[in-house]
Amino acid sequence: MQSDLKEPLLPTTQSKHPKIDPEGFRTPRWLGYVFQLTFVLQVCFQEILSKIAYQRNPDMAVPQLLFFIGIGSSLTFIILMGRDLKVYLSVERGYILSIFLRIALSMMLLGCVYTSVKYLPLIYIALSVNLNPIITVILSYLLLKKGLGLMDTAVLLISFGGVVVIILGTYDTTTQSTSNSDVSLVLPFIAMLLLPFVISASSILQRQMRKLSGYTLGSYLCFGMVAFFCPIAILTGKGLAIVQEFQWVDWGLVIVLGVNNAYMNITRIKASQHEEPAKLASVMYFQCVFQLLFDVLLFHTVFSGLSMIGIGIVLSIVTVRWIIGIRKQFFASSKI
Repeated sequence: MQSDLKEPLLPTTQSKHPKIDPEGFRTPRWLGYVFQLTFVLQVCFQEILSKIAYQRNPDMAVPQLLFFIGIGSSLTFIILMGRDLKVYLSVERGYILSIFLRIALSMMLLGCVYTSVKYLPLIYIALSVNLNPIITVILSYLLLKKGLGLMDTAVLLISFGGVVVIILGTYDTTTQSTSNSDVSLVLPFIAMLLLPFVISASSILQRQMRKLSGYTLGSYLCFGMVAFFCPIAILTGKGLAIVQEFQWVDWGLVIVLGVNNAYMNITRIKASQHEEPAKLASVMYFQCVFQLLFDVLLFHTVFSGLSMIGIGIVLSIVTVRWIIGIRKQFFASSKI
Protein backbone atom coordinates (compact mmCIF):
# COMPACT_ATOMS: atom_id res chain seq x y z
CA MET A 1 0.00 0.00 0.00
CA GLN A 2 2.83 2.40 0.89
CA SER A 3 4.60 1.97 -2.44
CA ASP A 4 1.36 2.39 -4.38
CA LEU A 5 0.68 5.73 -2.73
CA LYS A 6 4.16 7.22 -2.64
CA GLU A 7 6.04 5.75 -5.58
CA PRO A 8 4.68 8.18 -8.21
CA LEU A 9 5.78 11.06 -5.96
CA LEU A 10 9.38 9.95 -5.37
CA PRO A 11 12.11 11.80 -7.30
CA THR A 12 13.68 8.51 -8.45
CA THR A 13 10.49 7.26 -10.06
CA GLN A 14 8.91 10.46 -11.37
CA SER A 15 10.63 10.31 -14.74
CA LYS A 16 9.05 6.91 -15.39
CA HIS A 17 5.56 8.05 -14.47
CA PRO A 18 3.42 8.66 -17.59
CA LYS A 19 1.83 11.78 -16.08
CA ILE A 20 5.13 13.54 -15.36
CA ASP A 21 6.80 15.61 -18.08
CA PRO A 22 10.59 15.99 -18.54
CA GLU A 23 10.62 19.13 -16.36
CA GLY A 24 9.15 17.20 -13.43
CA PHE A 25 5.64 18.64 -13.59
CA ARG A 26 2.41 16.70 -13.79
CA THR A 27 0.43 16.82 -17.01
CA PRO A 28 -1.64 18.33 -18.44
CA ARG A 29 0.13 21.53 -17.47
CA TRP A 30 -2.94 23.73 -17.98
CA LEU A 31 -4.56 22.08 -14.96
CA GLY A 32 -2.18 24.17 -12.85
CA TYR A 33 -4.09 27.28 -13.93
CA VAL A 34 -7.41 25.63 -13.08
CA PHE A 35 -6.18 24.71 -9.61
CA GLN A 36 -4.72 28.19 -9.13
CA LEU A 37 -8.01 29.86 -10.06
CA THR A 38 -9.85 27.53 -7.68
CA PHE A 39 -7.37 28.50 -4.99
CA VAL A 40 -8.03 32.20 -5.60
CA LEU A 41 -11.79 31.66 -5.26
CA GLN A 42 -11.22 29.72 -2.04
CA VAL A 43 -9.08 32.56 -0.69
CA CYS A 44 -11.83 35.09 -1.41
CA PHE A 45 -14.39 32.82 0.25
CA GLN A 46 -12.12 32.34 3.28
CA GLU A 47 -11.52 36.07 3.72
CA ILE A 48 -15.21 36.90 3.44
CA LEU A 49 -16.22 34.31 6.06
CA SER A 50 -13.36 35.41 8.33
CA LYS A 51 -14.53 39.01 8.07
CA ILE A 52 -18.04 37.93 9.05
CA ALA A 53 -16.65 35.89 11.97
CA TYR A 54 -14.73 38.93 13.24
CA GLN A 55 -17.78 41.17 12.89
CA ARG A 56 -19.89 38.72 14.88
CA ASN A 57 -17.20 38.37 17.57
CA PRO A 58 -15.28 41.68 17.86
CA ASP A 59 -13.39 40.42 20.93
CA MET A 60 -11.98 37.39 19.12
CA ALA A 61 -8.26 37.85 18.48
CA VAL A 62 -6.43 36.71 15.36
CA PRO A 63 -4.56 33.81 17.05
CA GLN A 64 -7.84 32.48 18.47
CA LEU A 65 -9.54 32.29 15.08
CA LEU A 66 -6.44 30.72 13.53
CA PHE A 67 -6.30 28.13 16.31
CA PHE A 68 -9.94 27.15 15.71
CA ILE A 69 -9.37 27.01 11.96
CA GLY A 70 -6.27 24.87 12.50
CA ILE A 71 -8.24 22.34 14.52
CA GLY A 72 -10.92 22.09 11.83
CA SER A 73 -8.32 21.74 9.08
CA SER A 74 -6.34 19.09 10.99
CA LEU A 75 -9.45 17.00 11.59
CA THR A 76 -10.33 17.34 7.90
CA PHE A 77 -6.94 15.99 6.84
CA ILE A 78 -7.11 13.14 9.35
CA ILE A 79 -10.47 12.12 7.88
CA LEU A 80 -9.20 12.42 4.30
CA MET A 81 -6.08 10.33 4.97
CA GLY A 82 -8.00 7.68 6.90
CA ARG A 83 -6.13 4.41 7.24
CA ASP A 84 -3.21 5.75 5.21
CA LEU A 85 -2.41 8.42 7.81
CA LYS A 86 1.02 6.98 8.63
CA VAL A 87 1.85 6.59 4.96
CA TYR A 88 1.15 10.22 4.13
CA LEU A 89 2.91 11.56 7.22
CA SER A 90 6.12 9.62 6.56
CA VAL A 91 8.57 11.75 4.58
CA GLU A 92 12.19 11.45 3.55
CA ARG A 93 14.78 13.25 5.67
CA GLY A 94 15.65 15.50 2.77
CA TYR A 95 12.25 17.17 3.00
CA ILE A 96 12.23 17.82 6.76
CA LEU A 97 14.01 21.19 6.59
CA SER A 98 11.88 22.33 3.64
CA ILE A 99 8.69 21.37 5.49
CA PHE A 100 9.87 23.25 8.58
CA LEU A 101 10.61 26.38 6.52
CA ARG A 102 7.27 26.07 4.72
CA ILE A 103 5.45 25.86 8.07
CA ALA A 104 7.31 28.94 9.34
CA LEU A 105 6.36 30.91 6.21
CA SER A 106 2.78 29.67 6.50
CA MET A 107 2.48 30.91 10.10
CA MET A 108 3.81 34.31 9.06
CA LEU A 109 1.45 34.41 6.08
CA LEU A 110 -1.59 33.44 8.14
CA GLY A 111 -0.79 36.08 10.74
CA CYS A 112 -0.51 38.77 8.06
CA VAL A 113 -3.66 37.71 6.21
CA TYR A 114 -6.00 37.41 9.19
CA THR A 115 -4.67 40.57 10.87
CA SER A 116 -5.38 42.46 7.64
CA VAL A 117 -8.81 40.87 7.29
CA LYS A 118 -9.79 41.85 10.84
CA TYR A 119 -8.96 45.54 10.57
CA LEU A 120 -8.90 46.49 6.87
CA PRO A 121 -11.35 46.40 3.95
CA LEU A 122 -10.95 43.21 1.91
CA ILE A 123 -10.29 45.11 -1.30
CA TYR A 124 -7.12 46.59 0.24
CA ILE A 125 -5.83 43.08 0.87
CA ALA A 126 -6.63 41.99 -2.68
CA LEU A 127 -4.79 44.98 -4.13
CA SER A 128 -1.75 44.26 -1.97
CA VAL A 129 -1.71 40.60 -3.04
CA ASN A 130 -1.62 41.75 -6.66
CA LEU A 131 2.02 42.73 -6.16
CA ASN A 132 2.70 39.02 -5.68
CA PRO A 133 3.03 38.10 -9.40
CA ILE A 134 5.78 40.65 -10.05
CA ILE A 135 7.70 39.62 -6.93
CA THR A 136 7.25 35.91 -7.75
CA VAL A 137 8.61 36.40 -11.27
CA ILE A 138 11.63 38.26 -9.93
CA LEU A 139 12.33 35.63 -7.26
CA SER A 140 11.84 32.82 -9.79
CA TYR A 141 14.46 34.37 -12.05
CA LEU A 142 16.92 35.12 -9.22
CA LEU A 143 16.58 31.82 -7.32
CA LEU A 144 15.40 29.29 -9.89
CA LYS A 145 16.63 30.87 -13.14
CA LYS A 146 13.10 30.36 -14.45
CA GLY A 147 12.02 33.32 -16.54
CA LEU A 148 8.90 33.86 -18.62
CA GLY A 149 8.42 33.67 -22.36
CA LEU A 150 7.30 36.66 -24.42
CA MET A 151 3.61 35.70 -24.22
CA ASP A 152 3.57 35.14 -20.47
CA THR A 153 5.52 38.35 -19.89
CA ALA A 154 2.97 40.28 -21.95
CA VAL A 155 0.11 38.69 -19.99
CA LEU A 156 1.77 39.62 -16.71
CA LEU A 157 2.43 43.23 -17.68
CA ILE A 158 -1.01 43.80 -19.22
CA SER A 159 -2.66 42.20 -16.19
CA PHE A 160 -0.66 44.45 -13.90
CA GLY A 161 -1.74 47.41 -15.99
CA GLY A 162 -5.36 46.34 -15.51
CA VAL A 163 -4.84 46.26 -11.75
CA VAL A 164 -3.36 49.77 -11.88
CA VAL A 165 -6.53 50.92 -13.68
CA ILE A 166 -8.63 49.32 -10.94
CA ILE A 167 -6.60 51.09 -8.27
CA LEU A 168 -6.96 54.43 -10.06
CA GLY A 169 -10.72 53.92 -10.25
CA THR A 170 -12.56 55.63 -7.44
CA TYR A 171 -14.70 53.39 -5.30
CA ASP A 172 -16.54 53.88 -2.04
CA THR A 173 -15.42 51.70 0.88
CA THR A 174 -17.30 53.59 3.56
CA THR A 175 -19.57 50.59 4.15
CA GLN A 176 -16.52 48.50 5.07
CA SER A 177 -15.33 50.46 8.08
CA THR A 178 -12.98 48.66 10.40
CA SER A 179 -14.49 46.66 13.22
CA ASN A 180 -12.45 48.61 15.82
CA SER A 181 -12.06 52.18 14.63
CA ASP A 182 -10.05 53.16 17.70
CA VAL A 183 -7.40 50.52 17.11
CA SER A 184 -4.13 51.67 15.53
CA LEU A 185 -3.93 50.46 11.94
CA VAL A 186 -0.15 50.59 11.73
CA LEU A 187 0.32 46.86 12.36
CA PRO A 188 -2.52 45.81 9.98
CA PHE A 189 -1.06 47.94 7.20
CA ILE A 190 2.43 46.52 7.80
CA ALA A 191 0.92 43.01 7.68
CA MET A 192 -0.88 43.89 4.44
CA LEU A 193 2.32 45.17 2.81
CA LEU A 194 4.21 42.02 3.84
CA LEU A 195 1.63 39.76 2.18
CA PRO A 196 2.99 39.72 -1.41
CA PHE A 197 6.55 39.04 -0.23
CA VAL A 198 5.57 36.14 2.04
CA ILE A 199 3.24 34.66 -0.61
CA SER A 200 5.98 34.84 -3.24
CA ALA A 201 8.56 33.22 -0.98
CA SER A 202 6.19 30.38 -0.08
CA SER A 203 5.35 29.86 -3.77
CA ILE A 204 9.02 29.47 -4.66
CA LEU A 205 9.57 27.03 -1.79
CA GLN A 206 6.41 25.18 -2.79
CA ARG A 207 7.95 24.45 -6.20
CA GLN A 208 10.84 22.65 -4.55
CA MET A 209 8.36 20.40 -2.70
CA ARG A 210 6.02 19.55 -5.55
CA LYS A 211 6.93 15.85 -5.33
CA LEU A 212 5.19 15.61 -1.95
CA SER A 213 1.53 14.63 -1.76
CA GLY A 214 -0.95 17.42 -1.11
CA TYR A 215 -2.17 15.50 1.92
CA THR A 216 1.35 15.22 3.32
CA LEU A 217 2.37 18.87 3.15
CA GLY A 218 -1.12 20.23 3.78
CA SER A 219 -1.58 18.19 6.95
CA TYR A 220 1.78 19.28 8.36
CA LEU A 221 0.87 22.92 7.72
CA CYS A 222 -2.43 22.52 9.58
CA PHE A 223 -0.83 20.63 12.47
CA GLY A 224 1.67 23.48 12.65
CA MET A 225 -1.21 25.97 12.92
CA VAL A 226 -2.57 24.20 16.00
CA ALA A 227 0.83 23.87 17.69
CA PHE A 228 1.90 27.45 16.96
CA PHE A 229 -1.29 29.41 17.63
CA CYS A 230 -2.61 27.39 20.60
CA PRO A 231 -0.38 28.98 23.31
CA ILE A 232 -0.80 32.44 21.76
CA ALA A 233 -4.58 32.04 21.66
CA ILE A 234 -4.67 31.03 25.33
CA LEU A 235 -2.66 34.10 26.39
CA THR A 236 -4.49 36.60 24.16
CA GLY A 237 -7.59 38.49 25.25
CA LYS A 238 -10.24 36.20 26.71
CA GLY A 239 -8.26 33.13 25.73
CA LEU A 240 -10.15 30.03 24.66
CA ALA A 241 -13.05 31.14 26.88
CA ILE A 242 -14.13 33.20 23.89
CA VAL A 243 -16.06 30.12 22.74
CA GLN A 244 -18.59 30.76 25.50
CA GLU A 245 -19.84 33.67 23.41
CA PHE A 246 -20.24 31.53 20.29
CA GLN A 247 -23.67 30.83 18.84
CA TRP A 248 -24.45 28.02 16.43
CA VAL A 249 -23.75 30.34 13.50
CA ASP A 250 -20.26 31.04 14.82
CA TRP A 251 -19.53 27.32 15.22
CA GLY A 252 -20.74 26.80 11.66
CA LEU A 253 -18.40 29.53 10.41
CA VAL A 254 -15.42 27.98 12.23
CA ILE A 255 -16.16 24.52 10.78
CA VAL A 256 -16.51 25.83 7.22
CA LEU A 257 -13.33 27.94 7.59
CA GLY A 258 -11.41 24.90 8.82
CA VAL A 259 -12.56 22.61 6.01
CA ASN A 260 -12.01 25.29 3.35
CA ASN A 261 -8.51 26.00 4.71
CA ALA A 262 -7.61 22.31 4.35
CA TYR A 263 -8.77 22.21 0.74
CA MET A 264 -7.01 25.52 0.05
CA ASN A 265 -3.73 23.86 0.98
CA ILE A 266 -4.46 20.88 -1.25
CA THR A 267 -5.46 23.06 -4.21
CA ARG A 268 -2.39 25.28 -3.98
CA ILE A 269 -0.08 22.27 -3.75
CA LYS A 270 -1.73 20.67 -6.79
CA ALA A 271 -1.28 23.89 -8.76
CA SER A 272 2.45 23.92 -7.99
CA GLN A 273 2.69 20.30 -9.15
CA HIS A 274 1.43 21.23 -12.62
CA GLU A 275 3.08 24.56 -13.46
CA GLU A 276 5.88 27.03 -12.65
CA PRO A 277 5.04 29.55 -9.88
CA ALA A 278 6.03 32.46 -12.15
CA LYS A 279 3.42 31.43 -14.72
CA LEU A 280 0.74 30.76 -12.13
CA ALA A 281 1.34 34.15 -10.51
CA SER A 282 -0.73 36.04 -13.10
CA VAL A 283 -3.86 34.18 -11.97
CA MET A 284 -3.59 35.96 -8.62
CA TYR A 285 -4.80 39.10 -10.39
CA PHE A 286 -8.22 37.46 -10.43
CA GLN A 287 -8.43 37.88 -6.65
CA CYS A 288 -8.74 41.62 -7.04
CA VAL A 289 -11.51 41.17 -9.60
CA PHE A 290 -13.43 38.60 -7.56
CA GLN A 291 -13.01 40.56 -4.34
CA LEU A 292 -14.49 43.66 -5.94
CA LEU A 293 -17.47 41.66 -7.13
CA PHE A 294 -17.97 39.99 -3.75
CA ASP A 295 -17.61 43.35 -1.98
CA VAL A 296 -20.43 44.74 -4.10
CA LEU A 297 -22.70 41.77 -3.44
CA LEU A 298 -21.99 41.30 0.26
CA PHE A 299 -20.63 44.59 1.59
CA HIS A 300 -22.24 46.98 -0.94
CA THR A 301 -18.97 48.54 -2.04
CA VAL A 302 -19.39 50.88 -5.00
CA PHE A 303 -16.65 51.08 -7.65
CA SER A 304 -16.36 53.32 -10.68
CA GLY A 305 -16.48 52.73 -14.41
CA LEU A 306 -12.68 52.98 -14.52
CA SER A 307 -12.44 50.07 -12.10
CA MET A 308 -14.81 48.11 -14.30
CA ILE A 309 -12.52 48.75 -17.28
CA GLY A 310 -9.60 47.39 -15.25
CA ILE A 311 -11.63 44.30 -14.39
CA GLY A 312 -12.33 43.77 -18.08
CA ILE A 313 -8.63 44.07 -18.94
CA VAL A 314 -7.57 41.50 -16.35
CA LEU A 315 -10.32 39.05 -17.23
CA SER A 316 -9.75 39.35 -20.98
CA ILE A 317 -5.97 38.98 -21.14
CA VAL A 318 -5.76 36.09 -18.67
CA THR A 319 -8.67 34.29 -20.33
CA VAL A 320 -6.99 34.63 -23.73
CA ARG A 321 -3.79 33.17 -22.27
CA TRP A 322 -5.73 30.24 -20.86
CA ILE A 323 -7.43 29.52 -24.17
CA ILE A 324 -4.11 29.62 -26.04
CA GLY A 325 -2.47 27.37 -23.46
CA ILE A 326 -5.29 24.83 -23.48
CA ARG A 327 -5.44 24.74 -27.28
CA LYS A 328 -1.69 24.26 -27.42
CA GLN A 329 -1.91 21.42 -24.93
CA PHE A 330 -4.69 19.60 -26.79
CA PHE A 331 -3.05 20.27 -30.17
CA ALA A 332 0.25 18.82 -28.95
CA SER A 333 -1.56 15.80 -27.50
CA SER A 334 -3.42 15.15 -30.76
CA LYS A 335 -0.22 15.23 -32.79
CA ILE A 336 1.28 12.59 -30.56
